[in-house]
Formats: sequence, C-alpha cells, structure tokens
Amino acid sequence: MLPGLKNYRTITFFQKTAVFSFAIFVLAAWFSEGYHHPDEHFQILEFCHYKSGNIPSTVLPWEFNEQIRPALPIFIAYGIIQFFSFLGITDPFFWAFVLRLLVGLSAWWVMHKLALILLTDFKTQAGQKIFFAMVFLLWFVPFISARFSSENLASITVLYALFFLLTYRNFAKRKQFFRLLIIGLLLGFAFYFRFQVAFIIAGVGLWMLLIYKMKLNEFVLVITGSIIALLTCFVIDYWFYGNWVLTPANYFVVNILEDVVSNFGVSPWWNYIYLYVVKGFPPVSIPLLLFFLYGIYKNPRSIFLWCLVPFLMAHFMIGHKEIRFLFPVAFAFIYLSAKGIDNFIQSGKMPKIRQIGLGILLFINMPALFYQSFLPASDNISYYHFLYHFAEGKKLELFSFGTEHYSDAGLPIHFYRSPGITCRTVHDRATFIEYLDAVKPEQAYVCEYGPIRSIPYDGYTTQVLYSKLPEWVIKININNWVSRTSVFQLKKLVRI
Repeated sequence: MLPGLKNYRTITFFQKTAVFSFAIFVLAAWFSEGYHHPDEHFQILEFCHYKSGNIPSTVLPWEFNEQIRPALPIFIAYGIIQFFSFLGITDPFFWAFVLRLLVGLSAWWVMHKLALILLTDFKTQAGQKIFFAMVFLLWFVPFISARFSSENLASITVLYALFFLLTYRNFAKRKQFFRLLIIGLLLGFAFYFRFQVAFIIAGVGLWMLLIYKMKLNEFVLVITGSIIALLTCFVIDYWFYGNWVLTPANYFVVNILEDVVSNFGVSPWWNYIYLYVVKGFPPVSIPLLLFFLYGIYKNPRSIFLWCLVPFLMAHFMIGHKEIRFLFPVAFAFIYLSAKGIDNFIQSGKMPKIRQIGLGILLFINMPALFYQSFLPASDNISYYHFLYHFAEGKKLELFSFGTEHYSDAGLPIHFYRSPGITCRTVHDRATFIEYLDAVKPEQAYVCEYGPIRSIPYDGYTTQVLYSKLPEWVIKININNWVSRTSVFQLKKLVRI
C-alpha cells in the first residue's frame, strides 16, 4: 500500500498517474531523438565512435586533448553499443534510442520510488496529488529524463543515493551497512558523471551530519563507498584516454583557473532566473517560482534545500550559464515547489482563486508536455535518420552549400553518418551549378538548408527526397511564410 494514502480512490489516482507517465517517458525516449545540446552528442557518442575505432582522435572536440571529460558515461554507452553490435544491430539511431530509453526508465523508476516515500511530507490530499503529478508530468520532465547526458545521468544517480539515504534506517543493521556503502558509491559515480555535482554532494553531507544526525561510523561507510567509486572511475578514465589522468583536476585547471569556460559566453548571476522564467514556459514557470520560494521559506530543514543551495550558489558565481546545468536539481525544485503549493493549500487562503489557478496551470501544462516530449530534440536528426536508411547499401556523393551538413557547433558529426556517403561542400548554389555544367554527372544529390526554393537546375529534373515539412504544409503558403522558413531538403538531380 502506498504510504500516506487513505482510500481506494486516492490509490487509483497514483497508480494511473504512474502508468500514464511511464508511457509518456517511453514515447519521449522514442520521439525526442537527437540531442538537447551538442555536448550531449559530441562528449559521449562521438567519443564512443572514436573508442570503437571508427574515427581518429583528431576530429574530436578540444576537450579530448585536454582530457577534462570523465569517461564514465562513455564507458556505459560504449558497453551498450558493443553489445548490440555483437548481436548484429548496427543502426546508430537504434543505439541512441536504447540509451535514451534506459536512462529514461531509470529516471522514472527512481522518481517513482522517491515520490512514494515523500508523499507523507505533504499534509493535504491535493498537495500529494499535485506533487506526484508534477514529478512525472511537468512539461519538461519526460524530455530531460530521456537525455543520455552527463547532467541527467548525474541527476538520476543522486536521486538513487537520496532514496537509499532516506530509507536505510528501515532495515536491519547488516543491510544498513551495505546500503550506506551504496549511498557512497552512487554519490561518487554522480560526481564523475558531472563534476559540478560536488556541490550537491557537499550539501547532502552537511545535511547527514547536521540535520539527520548520522553516526560517525555510518558517515565513514558513505565516504568509503565514494572512494571506491572514485578509484573505479580513475581506472575507467585510463581505459578511455590510454594514460593515468585525473580528469576532475584537469577540468578545474582548464575551466576554472584558466577560465576557458568563459570563452563560451558569460552573464551575471541573475541570468539563471531569467533563463528559467523565459525557457521554463512563463505561464507555468512564474507561479512555480513563487511557490518554490514559499516552499524554501517553509521547509528550511529539507534535504532537497540543502542539495540545492550550494549547487545554485556555485553556478551563480560561474560566468558561463546554461539552463541545462540546472537539470541535476530539477527534482529538488519540483519537490520544494510542490511543498510551497501544499503549504499554501494548508493556509486556506483564497480557495476559489487557488482552484481556478491550479486548473489553468494544468490546462496549460499538458499541451506543452506533449509538444516537448514528442518532437525531435534537434532539428537535423530526422534528416540524418532518413539519409542513413536511404543511403544504406548505396554509394552516393552528397553536396551541401557553405558548411558540411553533417556538423553542428562547428564540429563534424560521424556517429550518424552512413558509410556509403561521400560529402562535398561547395561555396554556394552558383558554384554547384558550375560543377554541374562542367562535369555533367548523370545524377547528383544535394542538401539545401534554408528557405524553401523551387528554383530548378537547368538540364536536370529535381526530385525532393526529403523535406522537414511535408508538401501539403508548404502549399499553405499564407503571407509567403515559406520564404522565411529554413528547413532541410534532400534533392536528387537527374540529367535530362
């Protein structure tokens, strides 16, 4: 029986929410292919591609030579990819889907376990329901949970550690011993997924000693587990880089002491508030921010507050800011926001306005949830997906204008590239036309990215093999919006 639940009707709500959210998480893993940020791709999948012997190290991002990226997420992805390769499954899009699915289901499972034990923290039945629904169905949750990224892997590992921490005293002494070691192992691995999680770990450690009153021998067991995890990751880094390297130290020297991270842009401390409000969907983000602040005020002893405060303070001080850096504390934000709502409900203030407001937020959240969960995470990925299967078993030369179409953030993409494709980049359309006039190939393939054009190539018939927008959408050209819309189009030219 779920803790904190008092009647059958309430139990069915939690069960239905869990099942519905499970389906959303699976669908998000399937549909949100690609990557939310280039680091999600280049720092893991391209590194895996190199370790598999498919590309040289010279085409990898600069972080490889600096040896600042931990190999733990690469090690996990590499192992899964090698397993499917052994089975004869060589489709990189399937590999990437499996990675998203596994990490998404891991996120769902640990959030489900944590949410159940935290329900008793909420004093009202409405507060319990709101918290449980927010954990899984807040508009961004399935999407970020399906990312095989360092931020998400660190977040999941920390949540597992917190689950064991909040429950280990329910077991016999012998089992407590192993659970305390597991807590340390998980926190150590979380650090090696993303080094900035050290500030969360520091907050957890202070909470264990000052609030939870953990015994010193228990705390030593946690530290022992962390040391084992750190030594394991030290060996994994050697496996990847081929030499003994302390990647956290390298990361600190390069990005903090040498301040290389500031080359990617700096902003004031309050920019995280701006990023949250704007990118967090303002109709939902603004009231949640107010409830979050209220939840902080009413729950100063919460472990999630102690996790969140040092993490946020450190990130406020670092000049380079991106909203993805805050993903590891998304659950803490949701919990404290839900606690703020629960405390507000308890106060009994403005019951009508409260009901109407929460109803409006629910109405706004659901379309945003489906929109975010069921679209590709990056614009180029559906084109790569089509091209990979179209070129399967073929040898074809593919032209693009200006920049290599298998690229992002100035870096070449090899992981999703079909081995039968040879890419050629020409300066512009005019240069390509000169090539057609001079060489007169029987057929040619060209990728155009930009406003949709119907300009023919003289002497060639043109067939659109792929377009980001279907033909029937393009025909609805009200106010000539097509001329202002950039999309990927793959065209096949056949000489007349």
